[in-house]
Amino acid sequence: MDATARDLLRRLGDEGARRFSGWNASRFGAYCQSVFPALWERLPPGSDRTFAGYASLIQQGLGEGYLKGDLGTAPLNFLEFCLRDWLPDALAGLPVAEHLPQLARIWNLGEGLFREPDWVNAYVMSRIGLLASVSGPESFLVEVLRPLMEPSPAARWEAPYRVSLLSLRRADEEILPGELHLAAPSVLIVTDRLRPVRLGVHLRREGRSRVLGTFGETSAFPDEPAAVPVTWEAATARIGDEPVSLPFLGGPYRWALVNAGYLVATAVDSQKLWIVESVA
Repeated sequence: MDATARDLLRRLGDEGARRFSGWNASRFGAYCQSVFPALWERLPPGSDRTFAGYASLIQQGLGEGYLKGDLGTAPLNFLEFCLRDWLPDALAGLPVAEHLPQLARIWNLGEGLFREPDWVNAYVMSRIGLLASVSGPESFLVEVLRPLMEPSPAARWEAPYRVSLLSLRRADEEILPGELHLAAPSVLIVTDRLRPVRLGVHLRREGRSRVLGTFGETSAFPDEPAAVPVTWEAATARIGDEPVSLPFLGGPYRWALVNAGYLVATAVDSQKLWIVESVA
């Protein structure tokens, strides 16, 4: 880095201590020792404004508490990943004229995710490896979040029904499935009966539902009531007039009916979910 860049970083460090009550001088110093010099070496000539804009975002991110991870540890959120791991390579491959718009897009996307429930950012980070295979951060977020967040059309509750089993044990060996509620149109939260543990499950067609991972507290998604009555006779659910057998269930401990076309049940002695799919 040249003298101008080093002076900029000194000023940003001094300013950060004045502007932000939770300013972490040692973490900013760590960025000055490794991240900023590495970026400087990657940028093409004439990128002074890019470097200044990037350094200002790091200052803002540290001051706002968005950049929480120590260097040398895995990034904790989408914005931290992009600023630390993705942007230096991306900027090096772009024309200089596109640098500042790219910085602004990353900041806006990352800050937008902080306004979403914590589980959304956690899920994005669980899929972050896909970012390298798509055209950019916007496309990545659309690809990973659209299936979870898009409203599903109301299902036709008609036979034939598909019944599948989903084990939760791989995600948590001690899970005892208890209360069920939606966090998004097709994201079901399974709460442990005895511990403050919640697992998210993405409900998907053709028996492809999968566990998303551990979630924090979530508000219940206001799903529309499904337009079909459900009654139980031991391990048989009567959906409207149609009896559907759920093998090995015994009887439901808790169950939830999802407007997108799923009936999900748990058993008192199992770590599995029984998932019944209606006609799409």
